[in-house]
Amino acid sequence: MLDKLSNAFGTSGYETQVRELILGEIAGKVDLHQVDALGNLIVRVPGRARYKGPRLLLSAHMDEVGFVVSEITGSGDLKFHKMGSTDDRVLLSKQVVVHHEGQGVPGVIGIKSPHLHKKREELEQVVDCDKLYVDIGCSKKEEAEKLVAVGDGIYYDTRYFEQGGRAFGKCFDDRAGCSVIADVVKGSPKLTGGTPFYAAFTTQEEIGVRGARVIGNAVKPDVYIAVEGTAAGEGPPSWRGRDASPSTELGKGPALSILDQSHIADPVWLEFVQSIARDENIPYQFKRFVTGGTESSVVQRSLSGVRVLTISVPVRYIHSPVGILDKGDYRNAKRLVAAVIRRLEEFKP
Repeated sequence: MLDKLSNAFGTSGYETQVRELILGEIAGKVDLHQVDALGNLIVRVPGRARYKGPRLLLSAHMDEVGFVVSEITGSGDLKFHKMGSTDDRVLLSKQVVVHHEGQGVPGVIGIKSPHLHKKREELEQVVDCDKLYVDIGCSKKEEAEKLVAVGDGIYYDTRYFEQGGRAFGKCFDDRAGCSVIADVVKGSPKLTGGTPFYAAFTTQEEIGVRGARVIGNAVKPDVYIAVEGTAAGEGPPSWRGRDASPSTELGKGPALSILDQSHIADPVWLEFVQSIARDENIPYQFKRFVTGGTESSVVQRSLSGVRVLTISVPVRYIHSPVGILDKGDYRNAKRLVAAVIRRLEEFKP
């Protein structure tokens, strides 16, 4: 269901469409589901009655980086604010969709034609987001107000496709994680051996890891895995410096995080997951840069502390209009998560 999730709309705070899509796919496999006040979807996957292992919680965030309409100008253009971390360099001339009352209104982030610049240095500058507008083809404020409203979400107009064993699409951070978990839930109990577990599809990660702050207290897990889409740093040496290695690489398997700026993985839990990957002949790699953070950081500090780990699918060009992931990495992430669940009773901290 990666294609459906990638094409869906769900900027931070506007995850309803994504949540309903996920629930529609997995409802038949769960015996409990709830939507909390923050919009998180929390589900329980039933298992064998005599299970005596630790309680596991998986999570992935539903929201994508995007924008929100902040003002409709007199000329009918739309000023907007970022929802999440986006590099201004990727915005110019991009096609977008404004989500208004369940309908999509197409537009473009306009940029002045080079023929209209009076000073050459203007062409060599990165235009700040607060100086850009979305053009939906109107010439007056009254025209635009019939189509959109202040507060509407805006997302990239990107459609999922596949080519050469790779998938192309928007918001693989973190619809890839959502899809991995949903696939594992749908494949239960065959994939997971009848082990019961919980899964949370969370909100507002891109604006401060907000939704995940409450899921640990709600589920009370012993162990936890965040399933993410993380940055792949492949490319010309000029991107990273001649002697620097990429953060992750496509085709090398899912990435395990030892630490990042927000948390340190539990070493015993990490070694257990590595041992299962080795036993099951599942390729994996380590994330080699420690920048950024994941939902592991807030779940780790739930209750009296939770053992956490992040498993990620490497993605080129995250937080941009189009990302690329390797379908083999995606499948192996799913295999690893399923194998950990299947053998969870073996974990002895």
